[in-house]
Amino acid sequence: MAETLKAKLKTLIPILFVLLATWMTYRLHGSPQTGIDDANITFSYSENLPAGHGMIYGHNPERVEGFTSMLWTLLCALIFKLGLGERGVLALSVFLLCIVQILFLHIVRGYATARGQRSWPYECVYLLLVISSPSYITWMTITLMDTCIWAFILACLTYVAIDPPRTSRSHILAVLLIVLATLARPEAMILVPAMIGLVWLRAQSTDHPHTARLVLGMVGAFVATVTALTIFRLCYFGYPFPNTYYAKVSPSLIYNLTKGKDYLFGFASSGQLVGVGVLAVVVSAVLTIGGMFKRLLAGRHAAAVRRRPIEAHEICALVAIVLLMIPALTGGDHFQMFRFYQPAYPIMCLTIALLLSKAGVFLVETPRGVFLARARQSPVAWVAALLMGAYWLLAWA
Repeated sequence: MAETLKAKLKTLIPILFVLLATWMTYRLHGSPQTGIDDANITFSYSENLPAGHGMIYGHNPERVEGFTSMLWTLLCALIFKLGLGERGVLALSVFLLCIVQILFLHIVRGYATARGQRSWPYECVYLLLVISSPSYITWMTITLMDTCIWAFILACLTYVAIDPPRTSRSHILAVLLIVLATLARPEAMILVPAMIGLVWLRAQSTDHPHTARLVLGMVGAFVATVTALTIFRLCYFGYPFPNTYYAKVSPSLIYNLTKGKDYLFGFASSGQLVGVGVLAVVVSAVLTIGGMFKRLLAGRHAAAVRRRPIEAHEICALVAIVLLMIPALTGGDHFQMFRFYQPAYPIMCLTIALLLSKAGVFLVETPRGVFLARARQSPVAWVAALLMGAYWLLAWA
């Protein structure tokens, strides 16, 4: 009974912190009643669809794909059909935000426990890093845009890459996740193959029993979904590719790379914590890739990869690098607070938490661990920690 209550508290307390951070962010933005820009464009389609007018914008009968996310448009259409309106969209956004944190805290807990460590210090580090970013909370919730569903799918794909499914049911869920990812954002055409590659890499390095079946199933789902989506676009909109109508995209690769570089550097310099996160994932990813090449050159084919399993923090770093590079290649974004990079932010925070666990920063056997163990027994230390945390949140907000 006590263990069950303890497990429930481990889930409930982070959710309460996330909800508090969401409420504070909502108040700081002046309690907005509607979403911004692209959200309202999507809502126009989502209102027309259940009303029987089809996928059209406003009262214009012309079929033009003016939304970015097919999946988010369909979900919002269902919410409007049920009569829940934009409050229902906000509730779904907050729910997805909470699920992402529970999922990543589960990863941190499992990683620390496997190393014989107490997990709560690393869970606290992750949670504090996440909720101290109003930019992340903003884009995941009150904007009412598809960023929240994309971040949720990315979190699930990261979980699958860290712990490849081994049962038939989990295989089906992984395949379904690939389908949803392909429908969620146009950049899934790059990201999904990269994630499948990471799943294969992790499965190969951990002697997964059904690697070939898993990867083939995911590849098949990706190809089938892309094919079906293209056929639908040709038949319904008359275009084989996403045509967002109002978006202007530069045909110059040099221009896109220049703007993308500025976008990436702007994000990395937008705060000390973000800068540390970018640096952590870049260094970890470079070391991971370098180590893989070194082992491959020392051995033959994929057998050399199996000599040392690709660890969870390395997978997270590689996922984060892919997410950082895609907007840099496409020219970034014009919205404030780096919308395209916010789904990568919790993965960066997860990488930091896992790296700290690997280093054993909070182990009692280390001098730092002894200091922390003594500090935890002092009420003054707890009060100081709470005051520092409150100041930290308000200062960053």
